[in-house]
Amino acid sequence: MSSINAIELFPQIEHRLFPVCTQVTLNHGICDSHCVSCPIGRLNHGDASEEVRNEFRPGTRKQMPFDLFAKVADEVARYPHAWLRLHARGEPLLHPQIVEMVHYAKQSGVSIVQAFTDAISLNEAKAVAILKAGLDVLECSIHGHDGT
Repeated sequence: MSSINAIELFPQIEHRLFPVCTQVTLNHGICDSHCVSCPIGRLNHGDASEEVRNEFRPGTRKQMPFDLFAKVADEVARYPHAWLRLHARGEPLLHPQIVEMVHYAKQSGVSIVQAFTDAISLNEAKAVAILKAGLDVLECSIHGHDGT
């Protein structure tokens, strides 16, 4: 079995110093969808595995505090090649401070701020506010099936 050579995998030194993408969960276990490809969606749908039900048992679903987000954004901003992705284990657009968080990240110098969303809670006012805050990429997950 051969080992992985980090220099070959990441020829640019900055990519070895700090990851290109930092993904953060703004809402741990909080989502308004039933996506069959996601553990939270499976939980909302009612057919999640025991492991998922354990991870997201009552009292564990939480939102990232703004001060913790600011620390992450400040660190990512120190690396011009790095970008911040708001996704994983919950719906980022449901965080009550999503607009302020995007604005803070951009003002702190994060080169690219991206959010991955089901867009269920996205209305015109929220879309305009997020764009004005500086969101660079909005990736939407759209499910067209009606069964699992």
